[in-house]
Amino acid sequence: MTADQPLTAEQYQAAMDLLAQAFRMVQLVPVAALRDHLSRAETLGPMLDPTAYMRGGRENLEDQADVIKAASAVMNALERIAKRRGLEHDPGCPVLAGTVSARAASVAALVRSGTDRPHGGDGP
Repeated sequence: MTADQPLTAEQYQAAMDLLAQAFRMVQLVPVAALRDHLSRAETLGPMLDPTAYMRGGRENLEDQADVIKAASAVMNALERIAKRRGLEHDPGCPVLAGTVSARAASVAALVRSGTDRPHGGDGP
């Protein structure tokens, strides 16, 4: 499957289920603590071991910063979902319990009722 090929209802459901699982896993990560730790490492690394920092430590920290930013974006999305649903966001309790899967299931049902494309239209 390529990016220009539309997803079938089953592929859409499977992809949304995978995303829901990934979001649930990110909820278990202490993102704020990681961000604080990384900030200290970025500050102290050049002072404590400038040679190691220049030989690759800086790039490694940049990679880690990118991953932490992505996790933070996921957490922000979960907080928006919780707010929309009137739920209190609890990092230890998955906000998505049923949300993404239920949405994917409803889209899949609509797709099965008339087309194999999630956004309507004639399917191949």
